[in-house]
Amino acid sequence: MTKWSRVRIPLSALIMKEQLKELLKSAAKLTKDTALLLRPLTKKEKWDLKRLSEHLNQKELKQVTNAIRQKKARIQLRRLGFSFLISGKDLVPALLSKENEIRALNDKIEREFYEARFEEFSTRAWDALPQYIAPNIIGLIPTKQAAILQLFTSEPLHILMLGDPGTGKTDILHSVKRLASIASFGLGSGTSGAGLSVTVKGKRVSKGLLPMADGGLCCIDELSLMKKEDRAGLLNAMEKGFVSYDKGGEHYQFDARIRLLATANPKEDKFKSYKLAQLKKQLPFDAALLTRFHLVFFVKKASLKQFAEIAEKIISEDKENVKPADLDFIKRYIQHTKDLDVKLPNHLTRQVKNFAMVLKARERRLPYTITPRTVKGIIALAKASARLEMRNEIQTKDLDRVFGIFKSAVEI
Repeated sequence: MTKWSRVRIPLSALIMKEQLKELLKSAAKLTKDTALLLRPLTKKEKWDLKRLSEHLNQKELKQVTNAIRQKKARIQLRRLGFSFLISGKDLVPALLSKENEIRALNDKIEREFYEARFEEFSTRAWDALPQYIAPNIIGLIPTKQAAILQLFTSEPLHILMLGDPGTGKTDILHSVKRLASIASFGLGSGTSGAGLSVTVKGKRVSKGLLPMADGGLCCIDELSLMKKEDRAGLLNAMEKGFVSYDKGGEHYQFDARIRLLATANPKEDKFKSYKLAQLKKQLPFDAALLTRFHLVFFVKKASLKQFAEIAEKIISEDKENVKPADLDFIKRYIQHTKDLDVKLPNHLTRQVKNFAMVLKARERRLPYTITPRTVKGIIALAKASARLEMRNEIQTKDLDRVFGIFKSAVEI
């Protein structure tokens, strides 16, 4: 073998050399990581960790603190911009890191953040939420309150707004639909492109407005223009929670477990007067349909004073200004409360019965009949009032709110 011959190094030696390199590299990194654990935190890092401490336990916080000292993670504060929370309370921290274990904490941080904000918000939800229903419309406070409570009901609850055109009924529908997690919106006439029960295009039969809102809220504008063929489906959805349709020997049935919020105009489009006899003459529905609503509002035209206030509001604000962040928060809040099982305590049952009896006694002065559905509506709204404040038991104040809403509806 000459001096120029290539020396052959065993493969095992090469592998050992590479492994040694990795060990030295790891040791250097370990030494550096250990040294960085002694690094003092900056003023910003301390402040960010203080925000984070609200959402993590001590073990998790120590883990994150070490990762920040070692430059393996950093905290980013995101301002969500809620208009109804104290400044600074809308900052949600997020962990930026290449470490999966650190990033995995973000789900818990966000969940804990919203749970804390929901708890704070629950104490003022009753006053705050109706402001997000048709904020461009002055007045109609009880109607807006009822519409908000409908979003918090867990059982079927149907509300009708009956009145002249141009009274803000449609604006309320749009606002409520925007806050509902599951919702459909359309016209009773079907001219919006979808029928109430089904939509038929050629041989294809698909869901209409009612089954599209299964498990949620169905908003129907101008229900008084409903087609005759949709009436049976509407009654079924309101009472039984499904719609059916037969075509060409085929039978279709769709779930439609809905809460219905509808508007309607009187016969001849406008009420000639608000005297009882005239109201009854101009009702657009018969008793079979009207009594399926748990609550009916007669929405009147704005008085001259109210019209002046509306005009002033439009001029000063120019447009409806509702932040997307607020809408997102409210939708999350409603979803957060939906599984609360609210009970009516025994000591309050007499109050419900007595109030229902008062309404029944006034029935002759009302354009519609007070039925057991009215009682169900009272209880459902009272439960919704408790759920709105994240409580699992009805209190006297819930009944007071609901009684006030019903009194406003019947005082035509």
